[in-house]
Amino acid sequence: CEKRFNQTGTLKAHLMIHTGENPYSCGFCEKKFKANSALKRHLMIHTGEKPYSCVFCKKSFSQTGNLKEHLRVHTNEKPYSCGFCEKKFKANSALKRHLMIHTGEKPYSCVFCGKSFSQNGTLIKHLRVHTNEKPYSCEYCGMRFNHNTSLKTHLKIHTGEKTYSCVLCEKKFNSNTEMKGHLMTHPGQKSYACEFCEK
Repeated sequence: CEKRFNQTGTLKAHLMIHTGENPYSCGFCEKKFKANSALKRHLMIHTGEKPYSCVFCKKSFSQTGNLKEHLRVHTNEKPYSCGFCEKKFKANSALKRHLMIHTGEKPYSCVFCGKSFSQNGTLIKHLRVHTNEKPYSCEYCGMRFNHNTSLKTHLKIHTGEKTYSCVLCEKKFNSNTEMKGHLMTHPGQKSYACEFCEK
């Protein structure tokens, strides 16, 4: 490529880009590296050494990249933007997962019914339909739920929190479903609309 260097060592390191040579091997997992410094950084994953500490919470990391990503929890910096909807993310991996919503890619499939999902978390929630797993339990009565959102709605029964208000009489309800049901009790409210003439 005709690039020039002051030192032969720098030239040798550069040549590996073209040759694809990775002479430094990890003794734990056999992963190969172009530079000894890269191997040393990688070895910290196996040795458990974590020399990079967060200035906010003192959590430690073996890689500087992991520390940089963690710091965004405290700074709320979101440098990765979605080109479709401009939503921002703290980690590139989170952006990649999000992009599947726009591209229509659904790599996560249900082993029971074959339904596919763009997010692994959505698949995990869906699987509970088949397994009837209920990992969320009410601290007041012990009732169990498939989803965290269902538990939150249920908790309002115990706490008395009513966040949904009727737009006509301002009566308050625990859930949006309850509020919509109540809305139909008002005169002039009709729940079924004609799809052709809007009546």
